[in-house]
Amino acid sequence: MQQVEAGRRRYRNPPIEEALCEFQFVPGPEWDLTMPGLIWERLKAEYPAKPRSQAVSTVQVGQQAGGPSIELQQAPPRIQFRSADLRHLVAVGPGVLSVHMLRPYTGWEHLEARVASALLSYCSVAEPVGISRIGVRYINRIVVMAATVDLSDYFTSPPDPPSALPQQLASFIMRWESSFDDIDGRLVTTFASVPEDGEQCAFILDIDVIREWADPMPIQDAMVALNDLRARESVVFEALIQDKAREVFDDE
Repeated sequence: MQQVEAGRRRYRNPPIEEALCEFQFVPGPEWDLTMPGLIWERLKAEYPAKPRSQAVSTVQVGQQAGGPSIELQQAPPRIQFRSADLRHLVAVGPGVLSVHMLRPYTGWEHLEARVASALLSYCSVAEPVGISRIGVRYINRIVVMAATVDLSDYFTSPPDPPSALPQQLASFIMRWESSFDDIDGRLVTTFASVPEDGEQCAFILDIDVIREWADPMPIQDAMVALNDLRARESVVFEALIQDKAREVFDDE
């Protein structure tokens, strides 16, 4: 697998609202109700808050005779473990594990260590055959202290309405999906405005880098693959912002 060099700079005030890593597995033994408790026992020192059930919905996009179809499906609930300060989360369910870090983001090395610990605990209990999918997702909330901004000063791919339309945008949302040339993976990016008061402008830049395997990837290769996806996310983030945005992240 080709390695990609990490490109995201370190900022004094990174705009990361939430960073998460998700694994989907080819299941081993049948999942049962005791497994979340057994996994929590291994992680309880890091996530002592009382576990809670988390409802999960997924959007399925398909094709029918009449055109594209979108269906909201209810997935099996996950059990969520939480750190004492509620900033670090682990969610487990049948064939799935996700590890989350909420703002303030303290660096990839801290998130990576928590992922490795959670992955070991999950696999020790659930005994999956291998990994079918890994996702690395960073949700950035970028706030500019100004009533109005020229988006092209801060972002490399701002919305660009045709000249015949009004140019003063009140709000917007953009989503695009692309595939990588060298891996069976894709990039899903969402860029949107966020309602704020008149003294500032805020934007969501959501970057989700996903890789899938038709044949299960061995568990022992998971962290190498994860770091490659993280590096790709970093390159994407830096490619989507301008220096004026970087100045915002480096303000004292």
